Amino acid sequence: MKDDTPQIPDLPGLGEELDHEAAAELHTLYSTAMVQDRDETDEILKYIHDYVRRAPRWQQTRTSK
Repeated sequence: MKDDTPQIPDLPGLGEELDHEAAAELHTLYSTAMVQDRDETDEILKYIHDYVRRAPRWQQTRTSK
């Protein structure tokens, strides 16, 4: 940043480096989290009273004919 203006780098990328240690810590935290499925149905039902949770199309099982 120069005078609150981002500088365009001459090389590929954004000119930022990844903190690999912090990324590893976050990966470990994510991997050990108890949440397996994100279910926000209770929150949605506060605003949309007739909401019914359905599996996304890509998760629905297909039956062969």
